[in-house]
Amino acid sequence: MKRGATLRRAPSGRRAPRYPARVPVRRRRVPADTPGNRLLENGARSLSSAELLGLVLGPGGDGLARRLLDDLGGVAPLSQAPLGQLAHRLSPARLVRLAAALELGRRAGYPDDDHLPCFRGPAEVARYLIARFGNRDVEEFGILMLDSRGCLRRAEIISRGSLTGAPVHPRDLFRLAAAYQAVSLILFHNHPSGDPDPSPADRQLTRRLQEAGAIMGIPVLDHVVIGAGKWHSFSEAGEL
Repeated sequence: MKRGATLRRAPSGRRAPRYPARVPVRRRRVPADTPGNRLLENGARSLSSAELLGLVLGPGGDGLARRLLDDLGGVAPLSQAPLGQLAHRLSPARLVRLAAALELGRRAGYPDDDHLPCFRGPAEVARYLIARFGNRDVEEFGILMLDSRGCLRRAEIISRGSLTGAPVHPRDLFRLAAAYQAVSLILFHNHPSGDPDPSPADRQLTRRLQEAGAIMGIPVLDHVVIGAGKWHSFSEAGEL
């Protein structure tokens, strides 16, 4: 200590600080071998589906994620599974996180209702339908009502049924189409089984509605059947 320097004492009743008042705080680093770190360094596409699902489920969710995907058969069936089917396997907090993540993915797959799409082919129709109507545990039949440019005017579910069918009457369908001044229609329905191959009943109904559309002056352009991430277009298959 230099001559003349005075020793500063801590105020009575307080201990002198051991370190300077402001010490730089180190940010906690993610260990290099974790999926989270690899996602930050290489992007989400560098991770497997199980690793991505594990991140959504949170700490300790890696093994559970692998079991879920193995048991359900992959990401597409998982996205189609009703929440009730998953409730006994996930805690409420994890179920909420998973449902929110899946819904964000679906919403990313189709435009907002304020910016309705124009369809240029069956693939675009199927992408829209799978994202918006794919996650259903019973069969539903609906129509896309289009304007003269092939742009969506309105999408409506006409009927809801069981695991194997949904009753459809041409009268109800074309009454709604006329009310919204649809210029043309695209029929669609889902198969809860996940297999989009049409049944003989689907083909018979398609022909019936196509004939009714010709009489009403509202042509049926296509009938798209959606399954677990897959689809079948009657138009593309030459059946319409």
